[in-house]
Amino acid sequence: DNINVSRHEALDDVILKPFLQLNASYPISQKNLLRVDLGVGYDKYFNHDEYSGLRLRSGSQVSFDVAVKEFRFDLHDRFDYSGDSAGQATVADNARFEYFQNTAGLTVDLDVKDLLLTAGYDHVNYISESSQFPYLDHASESFTGRAGAKLHPTLIAGVEGTVSITHYDKPVLNDNTGYGG
Repeated sequence: DNINVSRHEALDDVILKPFLQLNASYPISQKNLLRVDLGVGYDKYFNHDEYSGLRLRSGSQVSFDVAVKEFRFDLHDRFDYSGDSAGQATVADNARFEYFQNTAGLTVDLDVKDLLLTAGYDHVNYISESSQFPYLDHASESFTGRAGAKLHPTLIAGVEGTVSITHYDKPVLNDNTGYGG
């Protein structure tokens, strides 16, 4: 119902969404792990075939974890490709909105006795595949810091702070900086 997210000219359809999730890991050593996660699907629209298309699941990634003494390094590249407009409020009246998002970064954990410290950096590229929405293209730099006390092997209490800086390719939307904690 309302596949084009339209207030006035809603289209309906039956959509089949087959999906395949592959998760693989290879322990290079006792403390080093290579991981590949890939989710691939196809959205088949029966009444409006022009909206049918491939998608890569958010969370698809290639990552490499390396441990050196008390440090653990996670080098990762996560990617997402979709044509589903339902999650994009800025593209109303469009049943198909294709975009690619790539997040590459590094997270470092320092695990000392009952204290866990984490620092992370990610670079995000968001690219609209539609000629209608080039103003949504942007790049972001994200920084994360955490400090936590281990109350139990599976329970950590602490604080977290984040900073994200976003720069849009076109001067339609405002560049911004966000803070969180």
